[in-house]
Amino acid sequence: MDSQVVLEARSLKKSFGALQVINDVNLRVSRGAIHSIIGPNGAGKTTLFNLLTGFLKASSGEVIYQGKNITDMHPFRIAKMGLARSFQITSVFPELTVHENVRVSAQATEKNPYNFLYNYKHLKGAKAKADAILESIGLFEQRDQICKNLSYGDRRVLDIGISQATDPEVVLLDEPLAGLQAADHERIVGLIQDMAKSMTVVLIDHNIDIVTSVSHIITVLNQGEVIAEGTPEEVQGNPKVQEAYLGGV
Repeated sequence: MDSQVVLEARSLKKSFGALQVINDVNLRVSRGAIHSIIGPNGAGKTTLFNLLTGFLKASSGEVIYQGKNITDMHPFRIAKMGLARSFQITSVFPELTVHENVRVSAQATEKNPYNFLYNYKHLKGAKAKADAILESIGLFEQRDQICKNLSYGDRRVLDIGISQATDPEVVLLDEPLAGLQAADHERIVGLIQDMAKSMTVVLIDHNIDIVTSVSHIITVLNQGEVIAEGTPEEVQGNPKVQEAYLGGV
């Protein structure tokens, strides 16, 4: 395996009954890259994310992470290996504070992380990590705010912070711009670029202008198959991609 390839899908397929959602997908994500996966609605992007992170089991094919076959592993084991993800719908605990949401995720990297009888005040490492992450994503001033009272944009930002709290090598972001006002786009893009300084980022989003502006490599899915891959310039000029988007990206 190429030492620069950190995450790989090999001939990956997923069907639900007679419906083939992912069909023979091959994907190679290089270490340190921002690698985006785009495609029209129903192309299979989120299904592919779910296969890569163990939330769905492949019908056939393999997922390789850092040279290890993780195809049949449970999501929590994959996450502990350093492959984290966010979701289209925000996954914060609404009744916990901003700090508590990040700390709970950071706690997963501590010794005996699920000993809930352990006094949380002694979790100094997790607390310090949560503070550092909140500082880096611009939510430190809201650290004691209950999450249900956050704006939608702040919850999306918090989702990204939670995904960083387990010290991932690779983080998969599923439509981090979904539902956001244009004013929040620059904020999220800045966070993605900051993350890419210390980890590999795999990104799904429908905002093609933003995807092409931040990505090193783009893979294009259509009807569960890879129809193009390359730099943003190569993908934008690909006739198959233009046809898939009914007039161009």
